[in-house]
Amino acid sequence: MTKSITIDTCEIVYEDSGKGGVIVFLHGFCEDRSMWKIEAINVLRSTNRLILIDLPGFGESKTYKEATIEWYASVVKCILDANGIQGCSIVGHSMGGYIGIALAELFPQYLKSLILLNSHVFSDSDEKKLSRKKVAEFVRKHGSSLFVKDLIPGLFWEENVNVFNDQIIKLIERAEKYDAEGIASASLAMGIRHDREQILHNLKIPVLGIFGKHDTVVPVNTAVAMMAPIQTAVCVVQEKAGHMSWMEDSNTAQIIQDFVQSYHL
Repeated sequence: MTKSITIDTCEIVYEDSGKGGVIVFLHGFCEDRSMWKIEAINVLRSTNRLILIDLPGFGESKTYKEATIEWYASVVKCILDANGIQGCSIVGHSMGGYIGIALAELFPQYLKSLILLNSHVFSDSDEKKLSRKKVAEFVRKHGSSLFVKDLIPGLFWEENVNVFNDQIIKLIERAEKYDAEGIASASLAMGIRHDREQILHNLKIPVLGIFGKHDTVVPVNTAVAMMAPIQTAVCVVQEKAGHMSWMEDSNTAQIIQDFVQSYHL
């Protein structure tokens, strides 16, 4: 069922389907809830209630110009409250993971587990912060199309680009329609986010990290080292994936389901 909610005058669209323990899916930068809609999602829908959110500025949701990672986290909280959901597992891909760990810091009572998919908890370097600003400037000047055509293929392991060409084309076609200001706002929000390494390491809930061996956005060595101090963590490295593990490795949904079920979430 497709639903919507208005927060701070911004309309946000999401889907709510299935029954069982709640799993909330948060997509990454220049993605939307459609990225989860591959056959693998049915594995999870058979045993869980799934909430798939179009984050503000992406998919069918409207843009919020003053967005921060913390504000995105508050959006997730509002959706949970509106549906009477008191606890859930969060699956956050890339930027979605930044929001997930922010939710763990700001509203920890809602989280039963955290699943970081090709994501990390560190703040940006000065160089990366500058890059985020340049992205915002570029899309505001030139629009979304040129930017996403360059961005999206590079998220896949180079050996998978031809294999997943049809999916890449669909991702680009959807992303070209995003409001340029939505992309700019999200880019700037990522650039000012806080480091949350200590928050992650202090979590008392189950944590799963899924990382691509060939991810150029979240280097696998950095990701594995990030997860190492967490007693409740499970870390999976996918040998034939880049930054788009959900699409590049068909086992990803099963890994998530096994993890959630092992803790009876």
